[in-house]
Amino acid sequence: RGPSWVYSYLKTFYLDPSRPLGVNNMVLAGASMPHVLWELQGWQVLDDHADDAHGDDHGGGHGAHAGPPLKIVQEGSMTPDEYDAFVGDLVNFMAYAAEPGKADRIGLGFKAMAYLFILLMLAYLLKREFWKDLH
Repeated sequence: RGPSWVYSYLKTFYLDPSRPLGVNNMVLAGASMPHVLWELQGWQVLDDHADDAHGDDHGGGHGAHAGPPLKIVQEGSMTPDEYDAFVGDLVNFMAYAAEPGKADRIGLGFKAMAYLFILLMLAYLLKREFWKDLH
């Protein structure tokens, strides 16, 4: 699903007494995973009145920049900005650790594409040279 999905997943846990572990997630509802970073982020709850307060009448309730309608009810050891930066760094590290050779692979892909483009140009020039007497 990608790093942006993991980032969103780690930021959208909220208290839900109907779940066995007491938390749910907006990205993957019904996941059986506890909020392991709660001490850093704190506890959040769904803010049912977030759309009313912002005058959002777009139907979905989640604007592109608005974020999920969550409200912190118990502060964690980090501020929301510090937690965002921490989760961003954590997800970037996990993406790198999952595939450390990705940058080399992408660089090799560009080199292969440049080689094939040059080969295409040479093949076209050779074709023009062979067929020049017939046209």
